[in-house]
Amino acid sequence: MRPFLTLVALLGLLASPAAAAKQCFFSYVEFEKAVPHFDIQTCPGIALAADKGFCRLSLNGDSVRIYRFVFVDKEACLDQVEAMTFTDFVKRFGASYESK
Repeated sequence: MRPFLTLVALLGLLASPAAAAKQCFFSYVEFEKAVPHFDIQTCPGIALAADKGFCRLSLNGDSVRIYRFVFVDKEACLDQVEAMTFTDFVKRFGASYESK
């Protein structure tokens, strides 16, 4: 029973916000190797300063994914993935892209 309680306590520590803030579950280095994508200058619909993070975009058929990375201890870590159809992407962000 004691090993089980120790395991539960360790899992509780790993799930704490302080522990989660220090971990990078999917780094940009891993993403770069594994996911075909486009490098984009700004994040669509997200005001994200360049020193805080960046976005990448991928297309697969009529599906668009926006990947947001934020810097955690100087490492770029995947923070959010937003998926939508290409039609919804164009309705939301427009048909042309301009770097700002």
